[in-house]
Amino acid sequence: MRNAMVVLAVLVVLSSFTAIFVRHQHRLTFNALQFQQQQRDSLNTEWHQLLLEQSTWSFRHFVEKKARDRLDMVFPKSIHRLVVEGR
Repeated sequence: MRNAMVVLAVLVVLSSFTAIFVRHQHRLTFNALQFQQQQRDSLNTEWHQLLLEQSTWSFRHFVEKKARDRLDMVFPKSIHRLVVEGR
């Protein structure tokens, strides 16, 4: 009977340490998950900002304005245009 009590006490202590270890691992894993989610959210925000910037840069009127302002380019007048038709 005494041996059974000692074995049960040891098993209870081991079970307690296992529960503590598992709980600690859970906390570490949850913290890592939260960090990864924050990083994902930050990257998603940056991605959407880059998409918006790309759409702005590719907007036709924006490109034409930059070409006129920075490069002094002008759209050719109709007398200077030549239309080439394909076969």
